[in-house]
Amino acid sequence: MYINYHTAISLILFLYKITIILNLIKKMELKSLNNKFPKEKNDNLNYSILESETKKYILLEKIGSGATSKIYKGYNELDTEKKIYAFKIIKQEKLLEASTNIIKNEISSLQKLQHPNIIKIYENDFGILIKKNKKKSKKVFYIKIEYLPNGSLFDYIYETKKPFTENQSKIIIKTLIETLNYIHENNYCHRDLKPENIMLDENYNLKIVDFGFAEKLNINLNGKLNSIIGTPSYSSPELLLKKSYYGISNDIFAIGVIMFILVTGKMPFKIAIKDDIHYNLIINNQIEKFWECKNVNLSNEFKILFFSLINFDYTLRPSLSEMKLCKWISDFCLNDVNELNCEFKQRHNFILIKKNKIQNIFINNCINFNKYIKDIVVNRDNSFEYKQKNFIIGNKTSRNDKKKNIFIIEKINKKQKIEKKVNINNNNIKLFFNNDSNESDLPSTLSQLLK
Repeated sequence: MYINYHTAISLILFLYKITIILNLIKKMELKSLNNKFPKEKNDNLNYSILESETKKYILLEKIGSGATSKIYKGYNELDTEKKIYAFKIIKQEKLLEASTNIIKNEISSLQKLQHPNIIKIYENDFGILIKKNKKKSKKVFYIKIEYLPNGSLFDYIYETKKPFTENQSKIIIKTLIETLNYIHENNYCHRDLKPENIMLDENYNLKIVDFGFAEKLNINLNGKLNSIIGTPSYSSPELLLKKSYYGISNDIFAIGVIMFILVTGKMPFKIAIKDDIHYNLIINNQIEKFWECKNVNLSNEFKILFFSLINFDYTLRPSLSEMKLCKWISDFCLNDVNELNCEFKQRHNFILIKKNKIQNIFINNCINFNKYIKDIVVNRDNSFEYKQKNFIIGNKTSRNDKKKNIFIIEKINKKQKIEKKVNINNNNIKLFFNNDSNESDLPSTLSQLLK
């Protein structure tokens, strides 16, 4: 049978793309099978080794990453109990860049700050990271820190789409005030307080983490700082105006923003500048209009404290000692503490179930898609038309429509008339789901999972 040049090229490109997708799906299936085994059986299948001059650690899996570092959980090879720690791994070439000062700040501040609500640091050294699956080694710098398995405060708000009550929130804020008071008394400021940097240990105790932006306060210069650093949404207006500022006042401003997020699940404003619509109302003392825009029902005690904390004039913000005496903070009982712990547990269980559900949908979808692609390749006829079969998406099946049920695999830059799509990162391939598949949240959940 004669096949012209263009048809042959199209066939080769099609088969090449199919091969890439099948390889990706095989990796996902293998990972899902590994996750079904207990940790004791799975440790020897795929792990990395971190060696220093005196110690050797087994790194089980990556649990986080940043611009210059990756975080793994692991244990000491000689430890019979296999106590889990977190290891912040930085490549040596990254250590030579501007991130060196951030790493030094984190190490020096954590070594000096010992508090029940601050993450612990145990060790830092140079070593060699050996990845068993790739059989490669590289020189790294690592920081061994406390492992916090129950996620960040941000997860408990964002994943559940549910704010905390005022009584629950005041316990969290009170803990932050006491911890910050300890930090400030030791002449440090954090400068990057936010829900993402407040984590929970195995007993749901709050821990402030990420001291890379922490700074030693220079008492001789009245504690003023000049470096513009932090997360803009939580930074004070004086810092954003690029003026010299008080690190303590900047931390107090961040507490105000966190307070609002806890009780509403929303940001009070995008950024604390005059051009921001909502913060401009605060600057101009249009309090009632601000609350009308936010449409939330909160106590007067909360509103008074919130506005004092995020005041444009830093001299009018209360100190931590004054905050402790505030009625909204001081008015709580032991039942509120127990209620918060129960709430943390319930939300954590919800997050675990949600993540497992998404993962199971994704794995099932990959397996079914794998079978579908193989069927296309086997049953492909001479005219390059494909025999159709029902494709299962989660627990729902699309209608058996020859035209609408075709899966199109194209280059990213080619426009297609579609309604639902899933983007697989790190591959120049997109899977397009037709609009005939009984409305499902699969594309959105998959895209979140892949991110």
